[in-house]
Amino acid sequence: MTLQIRTITDVSSEELYKVIVDSLDALIGEGSALWENVPRFGEHCLVAVDQARELILIGFHPSDSWRALMAGLTSMDQLNDKLAALLIKDYRKPARLIILSPERPPGAETLAECGSVTLRNFKIIEVNGERGLFLEEPMETPKSAGDTDVDARSGKVGEHGLTREEEDFFASA
Repeated sequence: MTLQIRTITDVSSEELYKVIVDSLDALIGEGSALWENVPRFGEHCLVAVDQARELILIGFHPSDSWRALMAGLTSMDQLNDKLAALLIKDYRKPARLIILSPERPPGAETLAECGSVTLRNFKIIEVNGERGLFLEEPMETPKSAGDTDVDARSGKVGEHGLTREEEDFFASA
């Protein structure tokens, strides 16, 4: 079987939203879903819950990292507002903010130091006609000397920061 893989650069905000929703388990973790009360918060932000039912905001934009950052930060501010607590059934403050953009947003190094903010670069890829989200590893603060890359899911150290399964896949390609 031949794989036809290509990067898609002309994706709309609506299509990106759908791809993100389809990729919530990979982005947040198994058992994640859109928040029933307010799944969409503006054009470039969605609200999801993780397996522990904690609120996670995801700010995104198909081409502009600054707009993705502003969508996430503005939504975080609005959901932390006292009025939101009065208007939204089952209100809870968001536990985390994830910013999805094609490149690093302004101030990325500073934001990466905030424990409740995760920065992820992405690409939209098409494999045999199906579109999906290719997520780069979260941006982290610079490592201190002697640190190793450990996969958070399996705990296994990978030579390139990938899981053993991912390394085997790319080695056979």
